Amino acid sequence: MTSSSVTAKSSDGAFFSSTFFRSTGAAARFVVDWLFRDRDTGKLVVAQWPNRPLAVWFGFWLAQMVFTPSGAVKMGLLLGAGIALTVWSIGELVNGVNPWRRFLGAAVLIGWLLF
Repeated sequence: MTSSSVTAKSSDGAFFSSTFFRSTGAAARFVVDWLFRDRDTGKLVVAQWPNRPLAVWFGFWLAQMVFTPSGAVKMGLLLGAGIALTVWSIGELVNGVNPWRRFLGAAVLIGWLLF
């Protein structure tokens, strides 16, 4: 055993070493980098603003909340919001800068289509 590695035996007989915990931290950093890092710039990206389709969706949603329309106006706002959200989610699914953004686009699109 090297001096930099400490091994401990748990109550169930399994062995854990301090190198495992160090490598777990490295694995977590690897997963975060893979999931959230922009492949072009190297920056961590969870969300970006401005995003036109998402801003359009928010505008339609806000109009529904503020004016509480009914009839054809409500249907028009719902349709506009649905189109904007669909455009955004397909854009993220196809052109997302990292796996997180592509997953988010897919999840929103599936959720929107199911509900």
